[in-house]
Amino acid sequence: MESYSQSPKSPSEPLANQGVKFVKTVLGRKPCDLSLEQIDAVTWKVTDGTKMRTWSGDRSGEYLTTKGVAYIINIGGGDWIIRIGKRQRSRVMTLAKAKRYVFEALRGQRPLIEMDDPLRELDKLYADHLDREALAAEPKAEFPYIGQRNPARKGQ
Repeated sequence: MESYSQSPKSPSEPLANQGVKFVKTVLGRKPCDLSLEQIDAVTWKVTDGTKMRTWSGDRSGEYLTTKGVAYIINIGGGDWIIRIGKRQRSRVMTLAKAKRYVFEALRGQRPLIEMDDPLRELDKLYADHLDREALAAEPKAEFPYIGQRNPARKGQ
């Protein structure tokens, strides 16, 4: 696996100063070796077909499952991100775009964002999503145009 940082150009402040690093990941596999499996309603797993033993969490023992190379995770309201490894993620996108983007990212054709604190950043993404939903649900205030008469002031 090869990775390197590239500094993006930004008109205001460079993202490197904000603690964001873009990482290019190269996976040494052919795209035909990888497949998507839906785990539940909010998670998809990209797997290479390798079987691994997983503990079931109780005394019943272990079972075989496929190894996850990357995950596509719903952060709410049709917004999805890709997680590769512990600290790499993509930007927010739709599910259809995420399914295409994950294979390109694994081949090294798309950049990923390196996270310093993954839990805090995922919480922030979800909070931003909730803020956008709240703003969309607020009723729009109607402001009169400049030069328009105010109907409350009928005497003028």
